[in-house]
Amino acid sequence: MTKIKFDDLLGGVLVLSAGFGTRMGKIGSILPKILWPIGNKTLFELQYLYIRQFFQGPIYFNVHYLYQDVLRYLDTHKEKFKNVHILHEPEILEIGGAIHHLATKLMNPYQGKFLVLNCDQFLFMSHQQVLNLINFLETSPVALASIQVPNQGYNSIVIEKGILKGIIINPPKELSTIETYAGVCALDLAKIEPCGGKSKFFQSVARYLDFPVAVEFVDHEKSTYWDFGTKERYVSSLLALWEKQNFLTSPFTHHQMEEILCRQVEGSLQNLNGTHKLVFKNGDLECVVNHDGEAVLKFRNIEDQVGVELISKLRSLMASTGQTSTHK
Repeated sequence: MTKIKFDDLLGGVLVLSAGFGTRMGKIGSILPKILWPIGNKTLFELQYLYIRQFFQGPIYFNVHYLYQDVLRYLDTHKEKFKNVHILHEPEILEIGGAIHHLATKLMNPYQGKFLVLNCDQFLFMSHQQVLNLINFLETSPVALASIQVPNQGYNSIVIEKGILKGIIINPPKELSTIETYAGVCALDLAKIEPCGGKSKFFQSVARYLDFPVAVEFVDHEKSTYWDFGTKERYVSSLLALWEKQNFLTSPFTHHQMEEILCRQVEGSLQNLNGTHKLVFKNGDLECVVNHDGEAVLKFRNIEDQVGVELISKLRSLMASTGQTSTHK
């Protein structure tokens, strides 16, 4: 089978990373989501490794809130990341604005075909599925990947003959599953009308009311989907990931996983980016200290730690498999 040469098809990949982290609880206010730990790697590194499996061209990460921490992380690990470009947004531009911002920063503005990914979601599509998205750009300016998910906090999309026709906010609760946008799209910048400033994705890029937006449904049996976009999904995905042990890294060990959960989950990445450290008192997390020694987040008691539920589940799971906990 002929290998697909994505470097000849794409001008680059944009990883959307500029959110405020408001859905990630208290730690989200001091730690950029793109630097959260999954195993012994960050979401930043995992997105990079995933993209490098099929594309060696430029990768762009847009940043805004706490962008200095991302720059510090990249500088610390610059030997790992080749042809990576940071697009700082002094004012948050939202997804549509971020794509237009990228388009203006290129050597040839608004030229080239790009993939766009969300930093906190991983849809491991086959190379043929990625190619299908790109091929849709012959007739559509934008092509979206969709998946079927449980009806738990996602918006539903309406599809007719492979074309996006509508978006349903808060779909009816009686629906057990829905089809939703998977956070992956391909777009042809030459076919996108320029727009400055802040704008939403479906208003300035995937304008399905004005032109056809193609949708490629990705079957779960032919791909894998992980969502770390909220503190609840982060917890559930991390637990499921530990059980399956088949992500973009070597399998978790019991000791490594417990160390992540008890000392790092929603906490600092002191072993990964060097920007924060944790302070424990009597075995409980007391506060998070930044690189200047300032306590940037204090915990009144153990109930304030979002990771408590996850740690409890992990200990129960380990007990049922004959493992024991070393942390109190």
